[in-house]
Amino acid sequence: MASAYTDVSDMAGNQSRLGRAISIVVENGGKTAFKPLARKLGLRENDIDTITVAAPQDLAEQTQQMLRLWRERRGTRATPSVLVEACRQVGLTDVAEKIQRAMDRETISEPVYDDVNVGEVCEKALKKYYKKTQSYYTPLNWCPWVELGQKDNNVSVRVNRITRELCTPADLAKEELLTENDAVVMATDVKRVIFEGPPGIGKTTLLRNIVCHWSNGQRFKGLKMMFALKARHLKASEDLFDAIYQHNILPRDFAITRDRLKEWVQDNQEKVMFIIDAVEETPGFSRDHFVARLIFGNYLRESYVVLTTTAIRNLKAPILKSCDAYYVVEGFNQEDIDTFVGKFFKNDKEARGMRELLTQYGHTGLSDLCKTPMYLMLLCLLWKEKDRTRPDTVTGLFEGIVDISLRKYCEKHLHLDPQEEIPEDLQRKLDELYELSWNNLVSEKGPIVLKETEVKNIRESMVKLGFLIKEKGHQAEKFAFGHRLLRELFAAKYVVKMNRKELYNMMWSKGCRSMHKFNTVCLFTAGLLGEHANPLFESFTESHNAMTADVNCSQCCIDTNTILACRCIVESTQPRRFGLFVAETLTANMGSGRVISLNFFRRHPKLNTLLGLSYIVENIICLDDHGRVDDSKRISLVLDNLWIYRQKGLARLGQAIMKTRCIDGLSVSATGLDVSLTNPWSNDSSNEGMYSFFEAIGDPRSMVRALTISAQIDRMRESAIQAIPEAFKNNVNLEQLDLFTLFSKRCSYRCDNDKRNRCVRTKHIEMLLTDVAKAIEGMTNLRSLRISANILREEMSKTLFVPALENHSSIRTLHVVGQVKGRGHLTMTGVNSLAGILEKNRKLEAVSIRLTTVSEDTGEPLAAALCEGLCQTSAASVELLFNCLLPHEARIFADIVKTNANVTDVTYSWHTMFPSFLKTLAGHVRTSATLERLVLCGKFEDGKSLVTLVKAAKANEKLGSLVLNGKYFLDETVAVVTACLKERQEDRELERPFILHLSGNVVGEEAEAVMTELDQLSKSCADHKIVVYNTLSVEAHPDAYLGSLQLRAAMKAKRERRRTVSEKSLLVSETSFQEVQNKVRKRRRGKKRGRNQEERPLSIAEANRNRQNWLKWHIIIGLIITVVVIIVATLGIVAAQ
Repeated sequence: MASAYTDVSDMAGNQSRLGRAISIVVENGGKTAFKPLARKLGLRENDIDTITVAAPQDLAEQTQQMLRLWRERRGTRATPSVLVEACRQVGLTDVAEKIQRAMDRETISEPVYDDVNVGEVCEKALKKYYKKTQSYYTPLNWCPWVELGQKDNNVSVRVNRITRELCTPADLAKEELLTENDAVVMATDVKRVIFEGPPGIGKTTLLRNIVCHWSNGQRFKGLKMMFALKARHLKASEDLFDAIYQHNILPRDFAITRDRLKEWVQDNQEKVMFIIDAVEETPGFSRDHFVARLIFGNYLRESYVVLTTTAIRNLKAPILKSCDAYYVVEGFNQEDIDTFVGKFFKNDKEARGMRELLTQYGHTGLSDLCKTPMYLMLLCLLWKEKDRTRPDTVTGLFEGIVDISLRKYCEKHLHLDPQEEIPEDLQRKLDELYELSWNNLVSEKGPIVLKETEVKNIRESMVKLGFLIKEKGHQAEKFAFGHRLLRELFAAKYVVKMNRKELYNMMWSKGCRSMHKFNTVCLFTAGLLGEHANPLFESFTESHNAMTADVNCSQCCIDTNTILACRCIVESTQPRRFGLFVAETLTANMGSGRVISLNFFRRHPKLNTLLGLSYIVENIICLDDHGRVDDSKRISLVLDNLWIYRQKGLARLGQAIMKTRCIDGLSVSATGLDVSLTNPWSNDSSNEGMYSFFEAIGDPRSMVRALTISAQIDRMRESAIQAIPEAFKNNVNLEQLDLFTLFSKRCSYRCDNDKRNRCVRTKHIEMLLTDVAKAIEGMTNLRSLRISANILREEMSKTLFVPALENHSSIRTLHVVGQVKGRGHLTMTGVNSLAGILEKNRKLEAVSIRLTTVSEDTGEPLAAALCEGLCQTSAASVELLFNCLLPHEARIFADIVKTNANVTDVTYSWHTMFPSFLKTLAGHVRTSATLERLVLCGKFEDGKSLVTLVKAAKANEKLGSLVLNGKYFLDETVAVVTACLKERQEDRELERPFILHLSGNVVGEEAEAVMTELDQLSKSCADHKIVVYNTLSVEAHPDAYLGSLQLRAAMKAKRERRRTVSEKSLLVSETSFQEVQNKVRKRRRGKKRGRNQEERPLSIAEANRNRQNWLKWHIIIGLIITVVVIIVATLGIVAAQ
């Protein structure tokens, strides 16, 4: 087959033919239509004016310059055919015919490509470009002397794939840990892939590897084109294919025009991949941007798209929903670090020294820093440059590299001794770069691209230093910072140089989104200031006080501020000094609550967060003037949604809590501390840090008196489950323990189908119950225990856990919290276990049970069994809180007041206080000899039954307080109660004080009037020993309540109508059926006996005999039909053969 297309090497000849066409235009009168032709070819008016001024008297020269400018701008899109069409449209028909005849004589020709050839030409050009630009790379743009081979020096980073079934972007439950080569970025059902990770984690290098693998033919062999684009150059005003040419991926004089390339890509979408780095830097990124439309599939849906971003949640378009695969880049593990060091240092001696340094870092917080490829690269560069100073912070790492860059620049370009000070001229340029970095950060512009006019005074030196890099493209020159972190370091240098309070205040802004922008700058500022960081933390104090005083400020903003302060404490290299400063800020205006609560939202705490928090905890002061612990100054620490990826700093936080005497309460999630869930392949997956943390809290020296631990043990490792009891078994000061453990009611379908992974649910539950029961048995000072209901649900708890509570001598208060549905289903086993504890433990003084419901949906008498245990308990206070309860179950629980001779305080709370329950309870209250206080919470809609209860309460000489919390009260109910109190007041005075406390909301048309009347009554009743505390309020938006009442009334009326209709229909149908049956029977008997008279109804035996006859005949008929079908089918088969 002859060559199907003109090779790219023939482009010079094609351009010469276009030059001949231009000569034909100039020589044959094209100058007479110079301006119309220029406009038709797409030149602007200012271009036409410039050409006219340059040669005002020479029209031929003007035409020549105009056509030359058109050819330069259009590149390969400037062809003879385009010129012919333009000449015809402006009236130069004869000129167009001459060019056409020349083309017909093949004097002028154009390369023609079919679809196959377009793909091959572009593939060849792209692979040639990528092999030249991607095979070697400078990992750090501001260190241009370091150039590494992509093939020999690259170490694949680790990524975690997050599936849609497991979590949301904020969730951290990972499914699998992969290398970047194992990540699926191209499959039939995987078209859109996104990689997320912090700056420096290796996202850009990962994309570079994808490009290199394709250009070398190692992977992605089904692709014909791969376009690697930087998001900061993708303007909303441009098109995707304009951006491809602007990126300089394809040459200016490329043989394939833009329109031809676009047409081919649209016809062969499955053979094209677009790679977009740092999508959050896209200018004007929104739903309408062509990048967003490409991701959503509105444009080139069948093509492949690979994205990277630092934070998905900060994007202005919800692109995650359109992605088929979502990966979180986790960096290096210990094995990858060792491999990287071996490849970076060709000298074994240097590599050995570097590994020894990393071993020293293993005992510090910076060991985690080395798992980020960029930070490890910085450390290796410092070591390679013979700089043996050991940086202790992130700022120290970057400062060391910047210092090396400056010394090399002075030595190479300024011919200065590297030990001399930086020249003033260079320092002035650096100061200008620092200011430019800060202004670029403060501005609302998304990308970090700088125009040529912004850097005209410093671009030459800063590019040579590597601090700025020149962007490649066909447009005007643009520059960018070597890395996002480098820009933020220079911005921090500007803040330190200016040393102005308003700049420090900007980094502690109230808005959460704005704080994300300044987080790293704030961290670098703390590192640069060091021991002089007082102004920075003073700004934190002002910001914290302003946010806590602002009722509209979100708590998450306050938590983000505090977490950032924890990191800055460590970065300042003066953690004890500034830890005390932050501790005083957090405890200054606490009030009576005295709680430090941090919500991590299940996001991994960043480097040094836990370490900085430990310095804050150990510097909290709660001593009086005599050096003794003041209990009123002690605080509670709540670590909400804390999910960690590595356990560095966790053990030290536990030691800080143990040593300080100022932590009174602690709340933490054991599931979030289990590293095996978030990072199962790490060295921390054995959970030694978690064990050390809980062991320190449970140390006899610990002063923690109230401990709350939540755990979901279905997926936790055995080492994590075994660590839970360590938190409280040896703590002699612990008085209150809240243990919320959740586990599934039964094994999932995976346990039956997965033969490789044996189900460990039963083993985990048995381990937890055994260890917890053993720990609780030894706690002699434990006064209050709160447990989740599903602990009692398991059958094995009867022998492993329940005996520990039945025989415990120090527990005075027992709280059981759970749900009857789902994970917290109590079941009959749990009810019997709880009833046994209530009956046998005679030390209990208070019992609280909070469940969704105990409805008998399974046919088991849960309410009766639970009530039996409550009636026999020794507790004087009983609290029952249910979301929903049936009327007959409520009446069962009313028997507690009647039967239990020890109870003095009873609380009932559920959705609706039924009239039957109130009447039953009133009878028991009237005769109770021990009840002193009664609390009812719910909806009160029936006034008569409530009045009965109030009268019974006043009649009981022992009962002194009745609390009615209405959610809600009807206005007529309050009116009836008010009338009852007035009646009693006019009757006679009580012999002892009686307190009636009314709280909640009142709804109804007469709500305001009844409230006024009740207020007047509350003032006059005091003289008759009736005290009415009225804290009722009129519901501001009663439509929902009244609508609910009207709806329920309508539904009740509808049910009554249906019941009436059904009863009538049933009666009519029964009568009609009986009449028809009698007529049939009469007719049959009349024919048989020859007379027509009333017959008796059929007996049961006769009816059965008739039914059997009917069934017999139907079976016979069915068999006959079957035999006939078989015979016909057999005959048909024989005939066919």
